[in-house]
Amino acid sequence: NIHIASFDKDEKISIPVTTNWNGMENTGVTGIKVTLKSGGTALKSETLTAAGGWKTTFAALPKWNASEQMIPYTLDADSLGSGYQVSITGNAEDGFVVNISPEYAAYAVYNSDDQTLYFVQAQKKTYQATDVLTSKSGKNYAGTVYEGVETTSKYTQSSQPKWLENAAKIKKVVVVDKVAPINCHYWFNGCSNAVSMDLANLDTSKVTDMREMFSGCSSLASLDVSGFDTSNVTSMYNMFYK
Repeated sequence: NIHIASFDKDEKISIPVTTNWNGMENTGVTGIKVTLKSGGTALKSETLTAAGGWKTTFAALPKWNASEQMIPYTLDADSLGSGYQVSITGNAEDGFVVNISPEYAAYAVYNSDDQTLYFVQAQKKTYQATDVLTSKSGKNYAGTVYEGVETTSKYTQSSQPKWLENAAKIKKVVVVDKVAPINCHYWFNGCSNAVSMDLANLDTSKVTDMREMFSGCSSLASLDVSGFDTSNVTSMYNMFYK
């Protein structure tokens, strides 16, 4: 005898949704709106909150469509804005996971205690003029914060990199994380007391302008630029002028 299992066209399922913060602090996020969809059509929305443990369950959902096929459910999550990246993993059977990870941006940080100018990748957000940034490696860097490291396309005599307000005080330069600027014009201009520069993580493959990059760095006894990619550089005028 062949036994044919009964088919319950009215069968219901529940789909749990959880959040993985990947060790990030979530104090700046009040809620995450998630939307359950099928075939691109929005069905239900919920907002995940700290009070609710950053989780929810879409309950009493039909399992089968009119053709007796399993309904393909998907999940979308709204953007959390600058500083956060959101992705969805999982499925309707096992549940969905909203994965939150940091969006990074490059910053310069001048620390007056050790007179070092650091370049780090930290979570993209608005920092105080003097603040503490946590790099990708998890180490903290405190000092005066400068943005636009990778995005500034042009510097001029009157609008040089803002970290040069400390030019005469800078003793060391350390590029902690990989930083890929598009313009290095004047970058270290006038850093007359700098005695060492660790630029191993400075990715210059996109740089077009290196004019006066090290101009006035008269205290540097040596400088390793062997890793520089200058394939897109169009000018090195007075790059090492003292």
